[in-house]
Amino acid sequence: MIKLLRKEIEDNYLQENFLRIEKEVNSQDILRGQWKFFQVEFTKSVANFKFQHRLPYTPKDIILTSTTGTGVATFDFNLITNTHLDISTTGPCTIRFFVGSYLEAGEF
Repeated sequence: MIKLLRKEIEDNYLQENFLRIEKEVNSQDILRGQWKFFQVEFTKSVANFKFQHRLPYTPKDIILTSTTGTGVATFDFNLITNTHLDISTTGPCTIRFFVGSYLEAGEF
């Protein structure tokens, strides 16, 4: 949630524009929550690799943005903890992903 200091703006047109910007930015789903971006490279297949996410909570969601290489990566959501993700791959690959928790309004 982004809160702009609109009340400090004296010009009514500028204040309205900032209100519209604030509403648009806050309506974007990806911004509703706390996210951290990672890129991880695997040189071979791995099973149940423990990846330290360094978030101050146990994440609920992962958004995979790209996979390059011949391997396929999977995340075991049942094995996510407050410190680690569980990742398995079928071969060498580089994965890029967001980790966090999507939040509905009022969950902050």
